[in-house]
Amino acid sequence: GLLNPSDVAYPLRTIFRHSPNVRFRQATVTRVDLASKMLRLDASPPLTYDYLVLATGSTDNYFGNQDVARVSLGLKSLEDATRLRNHVLSCLERADAEPDPEARRALLTFVVVGGGPTGVESSGALNELIAIVAGKDYHQIPRAEVRVILVEGTDRLLNAFSPRLGRYAQRVLTRRGVAVRTGALVKSANGHSVTLSDGTAIASATIIWSAGVRPNDPIGEAALPRFRNARIQVDEWLRIPGAPGAFGIGDAASPRLGDRELPMLSPPAMQAGRYVARTIADEVR
Repeated sequence: GLLNPSDVAYPLRTIFRHSPNVRFRQATVTRVDLASKMLRLDASPPLTYDYLVLATGSTDNYFGNQDVARVSLGLKSLEDATRLRNHVLSCLERADAEPDPEARRALLTFVVVGGGPTGVESSGALNELIAIVAGKDYHQIPRAEVRVILVEGTDRLLNAFSPRLGRYAQRVLTRRGVAVRTGALVKSANGHSVTLSDGTAIASATIIWSAGVRPNDPIGEAALPRFRNARIQVDEWLRIPGAPGAFGIGDAASPRLGDRELPMLSPPAMQAGRYVARTIADEVR
């Protein structure tokens, strides 16, 4: 909301400018052949490897709800974030000139779907952006008219964390003006409203999707153990079973931790990356 893209991302070639043994290749991996240790690329010859670190991240999962997929805004790339910020500012501009109270209300209502870490953080950041921009630049829009609504299908926020943290997040968001709706799923949506599973219709021109993700998986239909969300189940050393030299980290894979898995967040992904890097370096030495 308040950062420039250059403050968030950094060119990979610049990062590795002084690493003479690093080669960067921009391409789409269409398939990973674990048996022959080969990557197939969209517009380049295949690449063979001795070691592979699969860190392909995740993408939005709309659970087959195509109506929601068509009208919602995602949060998976810098392009998504820039599009969302421009959309929010456009809604404020249109609302400032809108004489119809109902249309104005829809333009000033922002629905965030999903009460996990992304939804909690996004609703708070969106609320902060609107408070700063609307308060300084849109004098005809009272702050009380702008609504940020966070919708979560389970009975609390941050379901992957302790109940205490979920209660704390809801308390802080509510104090800052975010309306939290738990125990409700999004049933349908269009460009003007969102309908919840309990029948509630919310007039809104903005729906931000953070309710579900699935791994980006170039391996395809290989017979690998997976979790219910399709993440690859790696062993306790983060190795892909039956694939010598191949590791899986981040959103793409996780070891089993009792009946749980590693959360799809950056801290465990960075820890896994450092661990795998040390493991490969040790084996090479």
